[in-house]
Amino acid sequence: MERQALPGRQTQIDLKGIRLKPIEEMMQGMRGIFVTFFPHIDTPVSKFQLEDMRTAYPAIIQNGYDLLAVTLEDIPQSIINLELPFKIIKDEEEELARAFKVIKKGIAGRVCLRRTFLITPDFKANTTLNDLNEALQMITKSSLRWNALA
Repeated sequence: MERQALPGRQTQIDLKGIRLKPIEEMMQGMRGIFVTFFPHIDTPVSKFQLEDMRTAYPAIIQNGYDLLAVTLEDIPQSIINLELPFKIIKDEEEELARAFKVIKKGIAGRVCLRRTFLITPDFKANTTLNDLNEALQMITKSSLRWNALA
């Protein structure tokens, strides 16, 4: 069995051969992209996290980064109705989830673990962050914490 990406640990990720079209388009002119995987996108915890990501998004963009939310599930209308300023994509073929080693077999089938990674402009991802608070603190040198993650 392939090792899963653990939070708070350095993880080397090979993105060669992976379809990165949304990431490639987003990377233009950016210092990096934070990619967050959601096991279940339409839960209260995920909705709080998405709302907190919306609040922090201006600071993230101002510092030259962008956000991408990824799920294995269909994106429900309730999430679309949030009109978030960042992209949420369904990883239909699980390519990103496999590349980032966040696949887990659950009771109802395969899900992805809740993890956040920083992808650099050279398309290397070698950091597994504990949570999005750590991401925000890393790029803004701020002690601001997102409410749902505090």
